[in-house]
Amino acid sequence: DFEPKNHVELCESLGLIDYERGTKLAGSGFWMYTGLGARLEWALLNYFIDTHLADGYEFILPPHMLEYQCGETAGQFPKFADEVYKIQNPTDDRTHYMLPTAEAALASIYRDEILAEADLPKKFFAYTPCFRREAGSARAEERGMVRGHQFNKVEMFQFTRPEDSDDAFDELVTKAENLVKGLGFHFRTVKLAAGDCSASMARTYDIEIQIPSMQGYKEVSSVSNARDYQARRGNIRFRREATGKPEFLHTLNGSGLATSRIFPAMVEQNQLKDGSVKVPEVLQKYLGGLEVISKSFVILCFVTCRFFNFYACPVIHFRQYSAAVISVCCFFAGLRIHHFRSDSENFSVIPINWCYINKSLVCPFCLCPSLCLFNRHLCVTCD
Repeated sequence: DFEPKNHVELCESLGLIDYERGTKLAGSGFWMYTGLGARLEWALLNYFIDTHLADGYEFILPPHMLEYQCGETAGQFPKFADEVYKIQNPTDDRTHYMLPTAEAALASIYRDEILAEADLPKKFFAYTPCFRREAGSARAEERGMVRGHQFNKVEMFQFTRPEDSDDAFDELVTKAENLVKGLGFHFRTVKLAAGDCSASMARTYDIEIQIPSMQGYKEVSSVSNARDYQARRGNIRFRREATGKPEFLHTLNGSGLATSRIFPAMVEQNQLKDGSVKVPEVLQKYLGGLEVISKSFVILCFVTCRFFNFYACPVIHFRQYSAAVISVCCFFAGLRIHHFRSDSENFSVIPINWCYINKSLVCPFCLCPSLCLFNRHLCVTCD
């Protein structure tokens, strides 16, 4: 019963993403997350990470600059070498490449090694920003963050015995689908024809969700089985216990997930008539219980904290101001007061759904109360 906005309008009106300044900093194809937008992006990543950890996968944080052999092992080089960013070392003749996906790093972890059969399967996931030179479309519907040169992604990866790789493939597909289901999206799983699969992959399924402003579905995860293709390029083997002979193992990968299309779909599909956006239930715990991102919440954090000379954080901390003054500010911003706490030195007001420990502020970046320093705005980690 209302005209929906596209994700660019929503993100700009709610102060989630600053496209103009992102372009100013790095050029076209880049954006900058701000305030609640940065925390919402981080909440997505935390949701992915916690899910993979619960499934028994090992967390990897690989280097972001890789040697040429990593791309070669993954099957991305030499064909796609011109689509990545190169960094020439000025002190020697080495060239590094900014990783286009964590797959390029994970596939080479055991390059030129022989693993024990008992150690398989190896199940990993990695968080990295991804860097790609590929040009985006100039069409209006692909404005914003649908295509860019840098985006965040969590990648799943497995090393398995040949006879186990089909089951591993089904597991990765199910994991990607469950992540999308958890966010409340309708999705479809598409089996790619052989001609649409990359040369390094024997089998690929894409998980796609709808971005309403683009009037269609967009891929948010691609799960592939390379069988022994990458293992042969990287000489990655395991020793079969029954024969004592080394064999090439199988490798599989899948996005779990990339955020650059999840974010636009999330704000567009969860928008309300007043221009606010509902936060998916699985993400609310990472945002201190916040259920709806609205202009009134953003304005309150900005205006009241500027008025009282404090940072614009979601937990508003005041000194020497009456409850009446603070109540009026919150009333006109459309927020209810959760509770008050006062003592001889400090007076704190916390909007509903936010929490704090004693007199310390909850860190506005990670919402960690246990690490907060007394009377400071950032926890030890974020500070």
